[in-house]
Amino acid sequence: MFTYFRFKVNYSLYLFSFLCIWALTACGDMEPPMPIDVTLGPNDNILRTIASAPAGSTIRLNAGTYQLTNGLRLTRAISIEGIGATPSKLVSSAATAVISYEGRGSLSLKNLEIEHSGNQAADILLVKAGRIDGERLSLKGAKQIDGQGGGVGARVQGSGYLSLDASNVSNNAQYGILLLESAKASLKQVKVDFHPLHGVYVTANAELVLWDGGSSSHSQEAGIAFVDNAQGEVKDIISQANRWGALLGGQASANIRDSYLQDNSEAGIIYFNNARGTASGNYATGNRFGISMASSAAPSLVSNTLERNAIGIAVYGQARPEVVSNTLKQNAEHGIYMAGETTGSFKENQFLSNRNGMSITDSARPRLEFNSFSANIVGINVLAQAFPEILNNNISESVQHGVVYSGSSTGLFQNNLSQYHALQGIVLAENAAPKLEGNFFEHNGGSGIAYYGHASGIALGNSLKENAQFGIVVSDNALPKLDGNQLSLNRMSGIAYFGQALGEAVNNFSQGNKEHGMSISGTASPRVNANSFKSNQGYGLFIAPSAQPNIGENSFEGNALGNRN
Repeated sequence: MFTYFRFKVNYSLYLFSFLCIWALTACGDMEPPMPIDVTLGPNDNILRTIASAPAGSTIRLNAGTYQLTNGLRLTRAISIEGIGATPSKLVSSAATAVISYEGRGSLSLKNLEIEHSGNQAADILLVKAGRIDGERLSLKGAKQIDGQGGGVGARVQGSGYLSLDASNVSNNAQYGILLLESAKASLKQVKVDFHPLHGVYVTANAELVLWDGGSSSHSQEAGIAFVDNAQGEVKDIISQANRWGALLGGQASANIRDSYLQDNSEAGIIYFNNARGTASGNYATGNRFGISMASSAAPSLVSNTLERNAIGIAVYGQARPEVVSNTLKQNAEHGIYMAGETTGSFKENQFLSNRNGMSITDSARPRLEFNSFSANIVGINVLAQAFPEILNNNISESVQHGVVYSGSSTGLFQNNLSQYHALQGIVLAENAAPKLEGNFFEHNGGSGIAYYGHASGIALGNSLKENAQFGIVVSDNALPKLDGNQLSLNRMSGIAYFGQALGEAVNNFSQGNKEHGMSISGTASPRVNANSFKSNQGYGLFIAPSAQPNIGENSFEGNALGNRN
């Protein structure tokens, strides 16, 4: 019996193997179905023809409206092309995508209007696998129902790829284009308009390979958004009348260049979380913020123009941008505004005709180098506990002051030129205590340096020349150290103390000023030692009867009214 059983098993395996070999041999000689090339009209059964078309087929649709009782679910690489002078329109009211594709190779769609009608939840295009190449398409009318999905003009998921050229995506219930998972897309001259959420939304590990030309407008959220680990490249688009022109969050990284960001209610571009990327060559105008960032975002902003926004660039949280060669012009509040614990590098930017060229507040600690500030109401405004490094900048022609430090701000202000301001070259007020070293304060309508309140710090090795009032004025209860400064040709005294000012003046050289080398008034009581007073048109040192200075050894030469009063 055991022998018989073994024989039956071996025979069955032999028979099965024989049949498999025969089937493979027979099928190997079969030709694949031949592609077809057909032209259809609105009265033809396009669902059956398209569904049965072999790979490589071309389906041409004459002008007219094609009502689809179900969506087209395609798995083979074929081409569907509208022909004729007026559009070929595919319309479905079914509870599924109008066209979905899950196959190998590329599904080609050209010259088609694809629309959903009715009240069922549905997308317009759905790419699950393979690729859809679309040219001159219109995608609109996607419906969304809570819990049932839908509402997207073009949804790409999995490993799907979408390429759109010269197409319009509009009036869908959620997103214009949605990239999920590891999907990819490339867009060229694509317009995306009127969406309740984002125009284009790139999430998870998806990538927008390139969006070159076109526009995104009138979305209630972002014209284009990158979140999670999404990546992308955006070039030469217009993003306007959205909440945000472009949004980057999570760990997203995208490059946005040569684009126009206008009239977005919040920001032309916003970065938050740990978003990265480069924004270069863009023009942002009419937004609340031209570009804003928060959290730990760290973008690079290069050669952008930010004009006529409320704020050109806003930096919050712990953001740390690199900002190079941008133009910030005619922004209503600030060219750049920094708050929180932000840092970052700001180099070779131009600030023109803003209310405040740059404002730095809270505990911000940026580094400013080789920037140009011109015709702002105030060039640089440093507040609260801010601690910037401001090096080698040119600050000129402010409507009020060149620079203002207030609050308890400190930091280093070094090797800058501050000139031709209507009022002071630099003001230090309240409890500000920065170090001013090696700067040039010239041709200002007020004084070169003005200390007020309880301001302190040190002014070391600065040049103060041809200012309309004093080279340095110290008033109220201010108590700075003035060391090694050059004060010449100022219309009043080289150095003037007022009020109850304290502090120390040592090793300064005051020459050729229109009044005194130094004047001390009120009840001021600074320590004055080792200074040189030469060729001033008043006294070398003028001391009011009520003043109480501590006068050490100073040198005097050729002062018109004498060494001291």
